[in-house]
Amino acid sequence: MLLVLPLSLTLSFEPIENDGTSQEYRKNDCELAAAKRLLKNLNSLYPRRSFCMTGDNLFATAPITKQLKENGWSFIITAKPERNKELFSWYDYLHEQKEEWLFKDAVGLQHHYQWSNKLPIKQDQKADDFTFVNLLEYSVTDTNSNVLYYNTWMTDIYLHENNVKEVAAGGRARFKIENVTFNEQKTKGCFIEHKCVFLAGTNSPLILTNVLPLAIGKTLNPEGRQSTPILGTPCNFI
Repeated sequence: MLLVLPLSLTLSFEPIENDGTSQEYRKNDCELAAAKRLLKNLNSLYPRRSFCMTGDNLFATAPITKQLKENGWSFIITAKPERNKELFSWYDYLHEQKEEWLFKDAVGLQHHYQWSNKLPIKQDQKADDFTFVNLLEYSVTDTNSNVLYYNTWMTDIYLHENNVKEVAAGGRARFKIENVTFNEQKTKGCFIEHKCVFLAGTNSPLILTNVLPLAIGKTLNPEGRQSTPILGTPCNFI
């Protein structure tokens, strides 16, 4: 997504497809496969553009993070102990290398950051090398010690006291990127909707979303600079 007020533009998209070889449609497997294709296509479309990708825990995998690193991009992806067991095992085992920073804001909320750098996302004995990430843990508590917010992210960005606040803010921005921008595209004149179509004679669904913004994305040149002036509402722009 590219937010250029008053528009939210999709730079590219990738259909989520099932090849029909399995008896049951497995949405998560299809999303991961589509994500790999999307990352490859984005790198071809914008070879000189640097990105910092956010994503939910579905994308907290070694292949995805490795592909992002190969593209030369940064990432802040939600990490969960249930899915990333080995990563969090290393995080707890190497507790002596954890660092932390606490501060209280103007309204009395306490922000607690804990982090550890260079942890293997997965211990694969068959791999020639490990994929290392940095893990950030963040919580917000009120004056009564009630936890108002808690989350953890993996990132390639080296973490230290001077940047953990910014990295956490980037991780939290995923909600706005995913929800606010899609809402903008659905309700501000483009009327984008999610569609699910089953291909004839198969059990293979094709998930189509944001087809219209592909045309909008093509108004950007390969370097990502805007080449068409944006005026008025999305409908006027189109």
